[in-house]
Amino acid sequence: EIAETLIRVGQVQHKQGNYVESVGSLRGALVILRGVNGESGRRAAAVSGIIATSQHQRRRYGEAIESYRDCLLAYKAAGAAKNHPDVAWVRRRLADRTMFATCVADFWDDSAAV
Repeated sequence: EIAETLIRVGQVQHKQGNYVESVGSLRGALVILRGVNGESGRRAAAVSGIIATSQHQRRRYGEAIESYRDCLLAYKAAGAAKNHPDVAWVRRRLADRTMFATCVADFWDDSAAV
């Protein structure tokens, strides 16, 4: 399947540190997965988590937070419990204080943010 191939390519790109390319491949896979499985697919949730991790690695914290949120929403819609290991992993990533501190600083420095 095309989505699974894009996921594999995106994972390899991520492991090689090619985070921009990884996000592009994974977003393509996500579009296909959501078209087939809807928002509630656990595979789509996992792909959103990889996208968030790539964004996090690039220090694109605002984008990462949105992708982690999408990931959690997809897991919730799929019926995953909040103590499920994949959900717990996302929650730990969201607890990264550096990410939030940077987002707050960026918000206050952006005159268009208000």
